[in-house]
Amino acid sequence: MAAYYYVARTRQGERIKGVVEAENERAAVSQLRPRGLAVISINKRGFSAFFRQTSSRRLKIFQPRVKGQDLIIFTRQFATLISAGIPIVQALGILIDQTPNATLKDAVTEVRKDVEAGKALSGALSKHSRIFAPLFTNMVKAGEMGGILETVLGRLAGYLEYAESVKQRIKTAMRYPIFVMFMAGGLTACALFLILPKMEVLFAEAFQAELPALTQFLLNLSDFAIDKLYLVILIVVLLAIGYYFIKRSPRGGYFLDKVKLKIPKLGKLFHKVALS
Repeated sequence: MAAYYYVARTRQGERIKGVVEAENERAAVSQLRPRGLAVISINKRGFSAFFRQTSSRRLKIFQPRVKGQDLIIFTRQFATLISAGIPIVQALGILIDQTPNATLKDAVTEVRKDVEAGKALSGALSKHSRIFAPLFTNMVKAGEMGGILETVLGRLAGYLEYAESVKQRIKTAMRYPIFVMFMAGGLTACALFLILPKMEVLFAEAFQAELPALTQFLLNLSDFAIDKLYLVILIVVLLAIGYYFIKRSPRGGYFLDKVKLKIPKLGKLFHKVALS
């Protein structure tokens, strides 16, 4: 007999964890099903298993993002398989083998487990809201209820293709403004680190009187950036890391989206991207 650490979902949808003793993994699952538990994951208990599970959870944040094209291909292939009369669970298994994106593969694997346990496809997809938007899951639910799942998936694929084409056109239009912003940042850095230090020497030799406040501020800023270069780099790196983690959290992402929409002129453009 061995101890197995499991994560399961009750009939009420509550996610629970626990330990069960059984001869093997299949026997452990068989013990849990009569309790009304849908097993999400199960591993043999031990330090190595616990370490692997904990490490995989921590590494999920560094997994590749699911791009629009990945979701389009998945939805289009799913619609084709369902139209061919292949059962949902079997179709999901085929898609798991054909999906190159690791994040999407893991999500579809969990969806398949939930569907095998008796959960509706729409409900299983809704657990992965970062990949499958509410519009996606709600349309799948409508397809399930109406018995036209393959038709709904086909329409979803067409909608996603249109939305992706709009996003690509907007991104193309944004390339020049972004290029100008980077050039402005580069010129500012060049002025702080190269031009202003030389001008400070000229000012000191040419003018005996006190410099204007704005000029003195720029010279002081240049001195600080040069003397504390390591601190400037550290601040930039910390800001970039902080932005990455805040953006990936639900509350942080919501806050950043609100800020983006309030940016003059660019806010309207971000709004169009979201609506697409």
